[in-house]
Amino acid sequence: MGARPLYMLLSLSIPPQSTVSINIDEFLSGMRSALDIYNTALVGGDVTSSQSGLALSATIIGVAENTPVMRNGAKSGDKVYVTGCLGDSAAGLHALRKLGKVVRIENSETTDDFPVPWNTLKPLITRHLMPTVKQIPSTEHMSSMMDISDGLAMDLRRLCGESGVGSRIYEKNLPISVEMAALCRYLKLNPFDLCLCGGEDYELLFTSSSCDSVTDAVYIGDIVKGNSVTIVSYDGCETELKDCGYDHFKN
Repeated sequence: MGARPLYMLLSLSIPPQSTVSINIDEFLSGMRSALDIYNTALVGGDVTSSQSGLALSATIIGVAENTPVMRNGAKSGDKVYVTGCLGDSAAGLHALRKLGKVVRIENSETTDDFPVPWNTLKPLITRHLMPTVKQIPSTEHMSSMMDISDGLAMDLRRLCGESGVGSRIYEKNLPISVEMAALCRYLKLNPFDLCLCGGEDYELLFTSSSCDSVTDAVYIGDIVKGNSVTIVSYDGCETELKDCGYDHFKN
């Protein structure tokens, strides 16, 4: 929405086992490092005991210097943009499952028994374990915006639904990283499936009518009249965008 985070409230319910307490210390250390990235402070919350299992909930409080950019402002004629490569987080998850071991992204891992080199795997695994949201210098010319947390296909439909419009995106314009493409070749995955359905990339999806003012973003399509959400393949065939992504009420 074009805001920046300021404060976090954390609620913890912790069982009495001592082993969990050690893990909590590690968790809080990692959380502090993450908050430092965004210059955000932990200012309060709540701690209670738990009879079974660990539960935690975080609330972030932020501020927008300008009017927040909502999902419902896209108009026919706007162009559709994303701020970076898509599918990397899903590829990172596939890599972790294939590796079958704990990976500490702050270390230089050895993957001699894995045919894909570490310098290819690391950015994908990092995107999955420690995603970052790009800072937008200006939202002045944006008509709608949201982050891509559940997959481009699902989140684009949500944005179009809120705005009462349709969209047409182009397969040739979808940004795919060389690392993700390399891992997909090895695992025999379709990179466009990860790009459209993967989710948890936390790149920003936005629309704008002023293409000259947009920098550091990738044009992937257009907002159109109606309610259809379609994709144009490399050979020019236009079809309904597949219905995929993470549904919080089904998955």
